[in-house]
Order: sequence, then structure tokens, then C-alpha cells
Amino acid sequence: MAYRDQYDIRRGKITLYRRDDKGIGKTPSDIWYAAFKIPGMKRVRRSLKTEYQDEAEGVAEDLYQELLHRRKKGLSFSTKSFGAIARDYLKHFRSQTELHRSLQNDKKHRLRKFSSNALKTKTPIIEKRLIPFFGDMPINSIGKHDVEKYKTERELYWVNGEGSQIDSISYISNNREVVRPKNSREKGVLSHNTVNKELTVLRDIFAYAKDRNVLSGDEVPLITNIPKPDGYDKENATPDLSEEELKLLLNTIGKKYYFQTNPKHKLAHKRLGLYVAIMASTGLRVSEAKKLTFKDCREVTSNKVTYLAVFVSAKGKKRETIPLRACKRFIDQMRKDHVRNAKKYGWEFSDDLPVFMDEKGKPIGSFKKGLDAALDEAGLLYTVDGKKRSAMSFRPTFITHALSRGEMSPMQLAVNLGTSIEVIENHYNQMKSHHIPEKFQFQTTFDKYFSE
Repeated sequence: MAYRDQYDIRRGKITLYRRDDKGIGKTPSDIWYAAFKIPGMKRVRRSLKTEYQDEAEGVAEDLYQELLHRRKKGLSFSTKSFGAIARDYLKHFRSQTELHRSLQNDKKHRLRKFSSNALKTKTPIIEKRLIPFFGDMPINSIGKHDVEKYKTERELYWVNGEGSQIDSISYISNNREVVRPKNSREKGVLSHNTVNKELTVLRDIFAYAKDRNVLSGDEVPLITNIPKPDGYDKENATPDLSEEELKLLLNTIGKKYYFQTNPKHKLAHKRLGLYVAIMASTGLRVSEAKKLTFKDCREVTSNKVTYLAVFVSAKGKKRETIPLRACKRFIDQMRKDHVRNAKKYGWEFSDDLPVFMDEKGKPIGSFKKGLDAALDEAGLLYTVDGKKRSAMSFRPTFITHALSRGEMSPMQLAVNLGTSIEVIENHYNQMKSHHIPEKFQFQTTFDKYFSE
């Protein structure tokens, strides 16, 4: 390709020129280009995107300094689009997910962030949200302003964005298309939780680009979450179960177990009952319980008294929690059942395996279906104000019961459950006056009146 108007600046380190495209049948371009001599590199060419010579020289000087900086930091010289990096990240995540699937259960924790569920969550966010918005932008040009614009557009998606033009929602279920009308949430501002999940994936992509030397640290934009609305935690707290309601739930599951004649279903009812009992006697998070192994349940001694200690990890931290005494009995029963099932179905039991497995030694991902059915049968699936109970209800149940007993301070409870006093007060604690009526009884002068 021929060049015209070619000249050097910076003693030959930068060559400016215009392209002469006559040889390939095109009209000569008036846009200025630059070729840079970078030590130890072949010439790097860039479009300066201007027809004015003085502007071209200024842009070339800036680019030269940027290229020297990238050379010094060992960063890539190629300017990749966000879409290219995002697709590369997704490809990498898929390969790591396949590796995660192939690992033995006791080694899966090494790649736990590459789970199938994580891939299922990230894929539509990247393909349907992030790439359509940022796709063609050079990833090193994306700044805080662009991120804030994305946040605003996503929040208003149903109000004045693309979602406002949609009358119904269609999706594929069991190989057939299902069409439903928009619900109330799909007519207002998008939840901060939804947008923040997308921002988490966006951060992951920028971190991936930085790890691959596509970006330097100062080229990664600041991405802040959308704050929770005032009072959100209280209004959206997962409902707990009173002690009587918990007994009712366990009795309901017990009756289903007692009257069930199918051996497989009978075992499932028993596992569900033990799951409820363990969750309500430990206050574990659902994610913590899912990863709990028998090896994590150990005895500790304090002042010559033996207690069960449960060691769990969540949110990147490891901790121990001391459950109620009855929990040891529930864990031991789980172990006995698994040992029996291992002999019956031909698999090897070990303390490295999860506490919550089916009869064939396969980890149970969720008890949702069985728990929903049991709660519904007991008349406890929804509270009187319409809030739905779930496996997450057992943590606030444990906290509320512990505080109502008055034998444990909020600080002690926070330490035991791996949370903070603030979170307990704003989110988990659902203690009401009826939990502690005896605390409001005291002697006064009124006691003398109207007595016979």
C-alpha cells in the first residue's frame, strides 16, 4: 500500500502519513495514520481518526506515550473490543466448568466459582445484556461514565427501555413455547439485585482482561453497586417460623414418612425432615449447608463439656458455628442412613462426602420441591402477609429463637453465625412481642386494683 504526505516527528520514532488507496481502486483517504517505533517491537500502526494535521500530531504523541506505557507494563498492544473479550471470557468459563464437572466431589471446591449454575447465570447476562450494550466499544475505552449509563438504562428497562415495548413474555419450557403477560415487577424499575448481579459479571470480565494483560489496573473502570432502597432489608426479609410452626412442619413431614409405602419416597421424606432439623438447629446459610461434609462436623471440648462444632465456608471465609445439642443426633442419623445406603447401592461412604446426599451418594442440590410441598401441606408456605417461606427461612428462625431465649447476646450470635449485628437487626431478627410476652410482665401499683 502506498502512502502520501509522509513525514517523521520525535526523531523518526513516529511517522505520520495518509494512505493512497488508488492501487486498490479506492478514493485516497484524508485521514491521518501513524507508525510507531517501539523498542523491541515491530512497527505499530494506528489510525489517528482526524483529517487535520495538527490534531493528528497531538493524537500521535498521546498514543506513543500510551504504547510505551503498555510496553513497560507488559500489556497487549492490540485494541480489543469488549465483545471479543467477553466472548473469550465465556469460552474460558465454559472450559473451566467442564473441568469442574470432571473433578471428584472432594476436589470440586478448587474450582467452585466455575460451577454449572454460575455458567447458566452468566451466559444470558453476557450475551443478552453486556455485549449488546458494550460490545463494539474498545475495552480500554470503557469508563465510569459508560458503566453509569448502563446502570441507568438497565434500571429503566421496563419503564422506557426495550422492555416497555414488550406486551408479553415468551420462553421455552419442556420444548414448547410458553407466553405469559408481564407481571407487576416487569412494569416498574428493575430491582437493584438484578442490576448488581450483572455488574458482578461485568467486573469479572474486566478482571479477566486485566489477568490476560489486555488492560492495566488503571484502565479498569470503577464499578459500584446500586445501593439498596431504604428499608429494603426489613421489607424483603425472608419470613421465619415460630416454634409451633416449626413443630407443625416437622410433624407434617413425619406423617408423610410414616404413611409412605414406597421405600424410595420414604427415604426422601426422612432426608427432608433431617434437613429441616439440621438447618433449624444450626442457622446455616443454604449455600453453606450444600457444601457441608461429615468431616466438617467435629466435636470440641470446653470446660470438660463436649459440643458439636460445624465448620463451614461461605462468602470467601471459613468459620465454625456451634449448633444446638440436638443437631449431633440429626447428623449421626444422616451418617447411619448413608452408610446403610452405601452398602445397599454399592458406593463407598466417607466423611469427605456431603451430609446431604441421596440414597446413591449423589449430592442433593436443592430440597426446594419437597420443602415447598411440605410447607404447603402444613399451611405454612406463605405468611399472612403473602411472603413465601423457603429453605432460607431456617436461618432467621434460628436467630429469632436464640434472641427470644435471652441467653445469647447479638454479638455472640453474630460471631456464631458469621454475620454482623447490623445484618441480624436489619434482616434476620424477626422477634415480635409474642415471642417474649413474659418480658413485659412486671409488678406495678395496678396489681392492687379490681382484685377480689
